[in-house]
Amino acid sequence: MNGEQPAPVTAAVKRSFVSSLDVFGLEPVAHFGRVFKRAWSIRLILLAGLFSGLEIALPILDQWLYLPRGLFAGLSGFTSMAALVSRLVAQQSVSTSSKDNPNADQ
Repeated sequence: MNGEQPAPVTAAVKRSFVSSLDVFGLEPVAHFGRVFKRAWSIRLILLAGLFSGLEIALPILDQWLYLPRGLFAGLSGFTSMAALVSRLVAQQSVSTSSKDNPNADQ
């Protein structure tokens, strides 16, 4: 495949994502794939989700090791706040201008 045409699966996923946003009247940023891959806020949100899931699994984990109650809930809250801060801070890997849009602000 050449570098200019997206892979068929990637293009289908992109169309599906954009059409699902249309249902709610939302419009994605022009380079949402780049944001999803590089933004720290996305990484931290996923990490917070992992900690939330571990908090649910804690009764199962207690059989093998001792973990204080609220540990993963606290970590989830902390990473959620870090995600909020990282969303408000300019991230060079996301905000650098691309070939397609040299005057991109985001």
